[in-house]
Amino acid sequence: MSVGVIGGFFRWWVSELKDLLPAGRRMSRRRGRCLVLLPSDTSVHVLIEGRGRREVVEQLGGHDGLPLAALASTYSSLPGHLRRLPVVIRVNASDCHERVVILPAKARKDFSRLLRLDLEHATPLKSEDLLSTYVVEGAHADSGMVRVRHLLLKRRRIDPLIEALSTAGVKPVSIECSSSDGAAISGADFMSAPSPEVSSAWRPAAAAMAVIAVVLGLSAVGIHWGKREQALSALAAENVRLDAEVDEARQTVETASVSLTKLRRVQRLVEGRASTLRIVEEVTRLVPDTAWLEELRIDGDVVEIAGLAASATALLPAFERSPLFHESRFTAPLQRDQATDRERFRLRVRLRPAAQAEVGRRAEVTR
Repeated sequence: MSVGVIGGFFRWWVSELKDLLPAGRRMSRRRGRCLVLLPSDTSVHVLIEGRGRREVVEQLGGHDGLPLAALASTYSSLPGHLRRLPVVIRVNASDCHERVVILPAKARKDFSRLLRLDLEHATPLKSEDLLSTYVVEGAHADSGMVRVRHLLLKRRRIDPLIEALSTAGVKPVSIECSSSDGAAISGADFMSAPSPEVSSAWRPAAAAMAVIAVVLGLSAVGIHWGKREQALSALAAENVRLDAEVDEARQTVETASVSLTKLRRVQRLVEGRASTLRIVEEVTRLVPDTAWLEELRIDGDVVEIAGLAASATALLPAFERSPLFHESRFTAPLQRDQATDRERFRLRVRLRPAAQAEVGRRAEVTR
């Protein structure tokens, strides 16, 4: 067998392995030159970045940056070779909200959903008002948990810049968050979900394919030197070992399915929170800043609140004007609290039928 035949065999096998790997693993993360926009409160600085270099485009505002309103017209006046560069928006780390969440490593493919559920459960933030991405940090602990860095960016912070670019016919390829040195945080792109690592179910299969490539290469050399039988024996023994690894991968997939079932149970528990949050938001809006709430009770369509207010009688007309509540009344006499010089009140209101239906529809949208 000639060397050319062996080389052709290797090229064919590498192409077969490449097509079997997950798409995320085949894509290169290396990026060439690009136009980087660095927005601040009143201006946008523009840089050219790539191949380890960073240079300021002086004609787009220099050190004072570029006013947002003039971005579209000024971008259109750029030289053609600059307008052809992909555009990247990079926001300051101070504009991003960052939190660390500990998640089970085996649920890696569901990290986006887990983080969204945890965000709605643990904070008053709404996912539809935010752009989010995450970066997996550190090695897996012995407990099977992994540390995830969750980055959040308010849409209203970045939407005006995107609209200004859209006016010039430009769509950014990514929205990144910068680190302290101004460089982008690796893997943090708000425009696309982070490329997951090969899942725990894929690792044994990927290792199996790599081992098969090595074994087949050794077999080709053995055939060339007249050792075909020995190479086939080694391959058979390797196949036995790979069968065991495939069984282990199957067990891992089954374990991940159990974790997903538990996740769905948690999701069902938090789905009912949408109506409660809507009621709390409305009560917070109606009660003035000078009042203190000591108790909030929700029972069906009845809402009871108690607390201290400078003028508690002003609460009744405020709740009656609300599109969410009606039939407001005090359930106890007003009493002057000597310590705070405020009136102590206990108020009961009911949800309007139309508002109750609206709350139900919002809960369905949340599901």
